[in-house]
Amino acid sequence: MILWFRRLKRYFKAGTPAEPAQSSADPVAMADELLSDMEQELSDMRQSLNKQIAAEKRLERRLETAREESEEREKDAVGFLEKNDDYSARLALIKKEETDRHVEEIKSLCQAARSHKEELHRHIEEHMADYERLQRKKNELKAKRNFYPSSAVNEIELAKKQGSETAVNHTEAIPQEGDQAFTEKNRTGNFSAPADEAGVDAKLEALKKSLKRRN
Repeated sequence: MILWFRRLKRYFKAGTPAEPAQSSADPVAMADELLSDMEQELSDMRQSLNKQIAAEKRLERRLETAREESEEREKDAVGFLEKNDDYSARLALIKKEETDRHVEEIKSLCQAARSHKEELHRHIEEHMADYERLQRKKNELKAKRNFYPSSAVNEIELAKKQGSETAVNHTEAIPQEGDQAFTEKNRTGNFSAPADEAGVDAKLEALKKSLKRRN
């Protein structure tokens, strides 16, 4: 947004109120050019938003899969305990703990993706407001074609001051679902964090007590 405003100011520097004949600047044509640039920026931003929405949905599917896997590991532990296989039950609980950490990591990524999506929505709305403001200003300039170019640029400057002054990086990289190391870790199923031995043992004992109450 700041980019097109700066271009507008540079465009009118070639002429002054005292030299209208020497300037070929057409404020309406310039506004049309800027509007065209802003339309392209809006298109790029909407594409980024669509990609972000798709990334968020992929993360949500991964989160659901990880939660289901955690539930399955606990069911496995119960099944092994019913067969008096404490060793296998303990391994199943260790795997559940690792999967639960995976769930928390994906939840964090989902929240980051959701926040970025909302930020993109806000930027698009702000950009649309600037676009509409410039469109209205262009219509006003059409009725003032006989004014000196400097008068026209003053009109645009006033419109800009009433709008957002924060530039938006439309090509900002969309947060990925994780860095390369994290992605590789998920693909191989390996987790670097050690299992909580005490927690696993406590869970194992709780499952044993639950089975005894059932019997």
